[in-house]
Amino acid sequence: MESRRPEDLVSLIYTSGTTRTAKGVMYSHNNVAWTLESARRARAHNETLLSYLPLAHVAERFTSQWGAIYNGHEVYLCPDPNELLLTSSNPGRPHSSECRGCGRS
Repeated sequence: MESRRPEDLVSLIYTSGTTRTAKGVMYSHNNVAWTLESARRARAHNETLLSYLPLAHVAERFTSQWGAIYNGHEVYLCPDPNELLLTSSNPGRPHSSECRGCGRS
């Protein structure tokens, strides 16, 4: 098997095209590793994450997929974002002091 280099393609993520024509964005191993390490330095450790965006979304790919592997985070999937209101208002459920996301249509 051929060795991978930092500049080699690791993923192609398509944009939604909401501002222009949809297109694929190429991410190299170096892009992903640099972003994950930068985020790790800026955030708390041992986080439990709640994933509600589609896994094809760039934010979810970096946070729930690669970020969880890189940092050893636990990830719970929420297939219906409408359930977030029910989950966050239930005192028996874990909650977060931080919420990140983007709009969905």
